[in-house]
Parts: sequence; structure tokens; C-alpha cells
Amino acid sequence: MSAAPDTGDAQPHTGGCWCCGQPYPPDRMVHLGAHPEVTVCADCARFLDRRAALLGARATPVALIRRTTQTIRDQVLSRQIHERRVIGPFLRWLDKFLP
Repeated sequence: MSAAPDTGDAQPHTGGCWCCGQPYPPDRMVHLGAHPEVTVCADCARFLDRRAALLGARATPVALIRRTTQTIRDQVLSRQIHERRVIGPFLRWLDKFLP
């Protein structure tokens, strides 16, 4: 995913993240280069970057690790394991460091 700072050509979206809908201050948002009116928060930008990497992945060991990590992540989310009190905070912390 490529993101560039807002050039001021279009009105930026100030209502919050277009992906998750959470309100954030404008200086904490990423403006997409071709569409500066579209803004996403840092967490959603990381999510979109991961999805884009999966789309363009070739059959390499790194791509296999990314796909496996994403499969495990999808299972954790579908079973809501990240919401549990004991293991949830650890899983959310760990997710920041995984591809």
C-alpha cells in the first residue's frame, strides 16, 4: 500500500477512519495518495498493508509465513480468542510485531 501526505487538492475527511469508523484527530490519520479525502487510522493502515502483501505474494517462504500468520489471525478473530481476559492482551500485543 502506498500512502502519501495530503496535498490539499481535495477536502480531507475529518469524521474519522474510513475503515473502522473510529474518530481520530487529523494528525493521526493516513491520507491515501490518489484519494486524499480517504483517511485511515494507523491500525487500519497496518491491516490494509497486510492484505495488500497477501494479494501480491508469490510462492516464497516469506509469503508462506504471511499466509500462515493470516490464517491463524483469522481463526483467533472468528473464535474471539483475542477478547479473553488472560490471553487477549498478549495476542493484541503480539499482533503488532507479526507480518
